[in-house]
Amino acid sequence: MKARSPSHVVPYRRIWPLFIFLLAGCLPQVIRPQPPQVALADLQIASLSLPSGEVTLRFDLQMTNPNPYPLPLLPSLLKVKIGGADFPIQVSGATLEPHQPTLVPAQLNFSLGQGLGAATELLSLQPVPLTVEGVFYFSLGSARWSIGPLLLAQKVLQLRLFPPGLSISN
Repeated sequence: MKARSPSHVVPYRRIWPLFIFLLAGCLPQVIRPQPPQVALADLQIASLSLPSGEVTLRFDLQMTNPNPYPLPLLPSLLKVKIGGADFPIQVSGATLEPHQPTLVPAQLNFSLGQGLGAATELLSLQPVPLTVEGVFYFSLGSARWSIGPLLLAQKVLQLRLFPPGLSISN
């Protein structure tokens, strides 16, 4: 029996990578949706009680889903920083419809006693920086993912004595 010359041997070592590549193309692919655009649409002082020091800030986040299918927003977390104090707030879940802006409300309740650093800065009657950041969680089927942290707003708060209140400016 005659031995085959190397030129007649099928180069299996060269075919394996091609075979694996073709096989990988048959596996189901996980589709990762495009992240929605998120912007702070509105920030208002819902209530302020100077005797008790209770403050309620209301946020409206405008979220636009760029995907051609609805995108479920899971409960997510925002961080509001007033002066040197951080306040976490939860954003409730919502369904973002395709290509439509959706307003997602959030609310922060705190007393000036809770954020002593923020209270001290606000009571100085000087402008105090306010920053809003967020991490948003989404699901699609069994897949879950997050986007962020996103910087949503940088504003300035200032306590007014006459008329009593809190002003927000850029």
